[in-house]
Parts: sequence; C-alpha cells; structure tokens
Amino acid sequence: FSRVLFRSKHPTNRAMLKAMTAIPLGRRVRVPAPATGTSTTTFDCADYAPPLPAELPQGSVVIDTLPGNHPAVRYLVDRRFDVAELARLWNVRHVSGWSQTPAANRIVIPIYRPTRLFDLAGATNPLMLAGWQARFVGEPAPSIPKYLFPSNFQKARVLYGLPEAVRSTGPVYLCEGPTDVWRIGPGAVAPFGKQLSRDQLLLLVHHFSGRPVVVLFDDGASED
Repeated sequence: FSRVLFRSKHPTNRAMLKAMTAIPLGRRVRVPAPATGTSTTTFDCADYAPPLPAELPQGSVVIDTLPGNHPAVRYLVDRRFDVAELARLWNVRHVSGWSQTPAANRIVIPIYRPTRLFDLAGATNPLMLAGWQARFVGEPAPSIPKYLFPSNFQKARVLYGLPEAVRSTGPVYLCEGPTDVWRIGPGAVAPFGKQLSRDQLLLLVHHFSGRPVVVLFDDGASED
C-alpha cells in the first residue's frame, strides 16, 4: 500500500497488514498471531479454500419492482437511498411474507465475489454468489435479530463490494457494513463488522496493493 489509515489501539492489526503487503501469492507466509502479537502463525495462500456458492432466498424480487408505498421501499427512501440505484448497482432485493424462508419480509443483500478470489475480476474470472444478508425492515424488537445470513455462509472470508471496488480507481474505503458501502458507492468494501479476519486482510492486500485504504468504521469501533 502507498498509505494505510488504520484506526486501532492495537498495533497487531497494523503489523499484520504491513507483513502481508509483500506476500507472494501461492507461497507459505508467517504473520503475527492476532491474539498476542508476539507469536506467529502460518497461512498458505495456495491452499486457500474459497467459500461455496450460494442461492438467493426463495421468492426474492429486485427492490425497485416493489410499489413505492411498500414498507421496504419507504424504509430505504427515508434513509435517503435511491431504490433504483440499489437495484442496478447492488441487486438489492426483498422477500415477501409468503416465503417459507427465515428471510421473509426482509431486505436481502446479495454478496458476490470473483469465482477465483485471488485473480482480478474480469471476463475470465466471472462473479458468483457467495451468500446474502437479510436485514429487518426498520428496527426490530430485542428478541428479533436485525441481520440474518445463510447457515453455511462464512462472512469472515469475503468482503462486501469487492468486485465493484476492484474495478474502481483511487482510494479504497473500508466500512463496517453494506449500507455504508451503498452510501459511498463502488470503491468501498465492508467486512460485516468492525474487525477484519486474516482472510479479509489478505483479500484487501492482494486486490488493492498500491492504493490508499481509508478506514471509515463507526465511532464505536475505536476501542477495538
């Protein structure tokens, strides 16, 4: 990286990122272990097992096909999102209440990745669906989860917005979640939280070497 802006009180994160900038893919490397920052652990890029392909929930429809007075559409508009843009750029969807899936009555956010994670996205490396996030419309009661994922989805192994960011230029913006990525547009990625796994760090370094990375986590992430 030409410059990495990483807000953290723990130097281990910065040490891991620095150690990985020179990784020659396909070779075994040693990076600091996240737990202590003193020992090391090995990670073999050649043996990296990509996530399995996924399917969208039954009954999902593209968000801009819903009427303007639909609760999901009103919720997104109230948050100042352009529903047509969400459909065109991010294929944001909704699952009707009649669906027999846990994602019923939720906004569904497809999560795509390059078929070969460590090749550049392009005509020879098509995209595939890695999973999805289903968001409750509005703010749920404490007993209802705000977000749902498929049972076999490994969110720590993908970055939301990666294919679009790879095709962009300029700085890469590292956000917490998909709605933050929507707000910025192509060029932003999100790890679904305020922490990066080693797999996500490796994807970040591989695809955006030489580009500045601007970390835009929420204020509450400063303690981590």
